[in-house]
Amino acid sequence: MTTQTPLRHIPMAREDRPQYFDDPAIDRLLQMLLELAAELWAVKDWQFVVNRLLEERGVLTLAEVQQYQPSAEDQQRLAAEREKFVQHLIRHISPTGEPLRYE
Repeated sequence: MTTQTPLRHIPMAREDRPQYFDDPAIDRLLQMLLELAAELWAVKDWQFVVNRLLEERGVLTLAEVQQYQPSAEDQQRLAAEREKFVQHLIRHISPTGEPLRYE
């Protein structure tokens, strides 16, 4: 006769997400880490395809891409996108789930 271990009740964190750790902050950090990893992989995949197509079609070489220097306008745009991305990740550790504001 086999004994079945009863399923452990997994409490739900905010937004009906399961809570795996005793401290819900660890769950939020894990969610942030997994989201960051998914974003990173999507970018790496996209970058690989774009680089391959550019090289195959003779548009750009990888060296040209690596040597590119963004303009001041592009740097501002990248900074704004970076801030948006960071706030999107940080919402997981914010007590209210809202982006954190800092002075």
